[in-house]
Amino acid sequence: MTIAASTHARRGTAIAASATRPGAMTASTRARPHKRRRVCVCRAVLAVCLPVAVAGAQQPDAPRGSSPDSAFAIRYQFTSETNYEYVDLSGDTLQRTSFVDQTGRCATWVEQRPCWTPADVRTVRTPLPAGERRALIRLIRRSGFFGLDTLSGAVDPDSRAYAERVEVLLGTRRHVVNYRAAPGVAPRPAAFIAVRDALLTLSRKIFSTPPGT
Repeated sequence: MTIAASTHARRGTAIAASATRPGAMTASTRARPHKRRRVCVCRAVLAVCLPVAVAGAQQPDAPRGSSPDSAFAIRYQFTSETNYEYVDLSGDTLQRTSFVDQTGRCATWVEQRPCWTPADVRTVRTPLPAGERRALIRLIRRSGFFGLDTLSGAVDPDSRAYAERVEVLLGTRRHVVNYRAAPGVAPRPAAFIAVRDALLTLSRKIFSTPPGT
């Protein structure tokens, strides 16, 4: 009994002594620094990832500080048996796709289907000078285009007519007007003519080739 008690006492003294030596750690003291390091790493990751996620979610469609007119486009389309013309001004790029009858095969065309094929059209594009862009925006605002009906001319969808289409995007506003030309119908609205002619005149001046020639 005395020997066993003495042995236990010595073991207890040895354990206590080892615990008080510099650098000695128990299981609980070893776990605490490791736990603190792990928490710090997680906080560092969150600090990096969270602002990126927030910035991505709040990113606007247009750069901050841009004008309300930064979203700007005018598009015109006309199709008939002997003609095809599509003019697209988007941002600062002007593009025209048109049919040019190089062989003269459409000169006497009488069939009620296009004499041209997609392989016959050609596309040209060029940057648009900023001054021309501003002039078009001023004209659109003055013209009253956004107040036009979306359909005029031959409004009966079953009637035979030739359709012209003008689309304008300015800032957050978008308006499309279709005019269907046929004998005896109301003439094109003045605002429609103003916007259409401004775009076509600019296109033909820049590309120096009227469609169909």
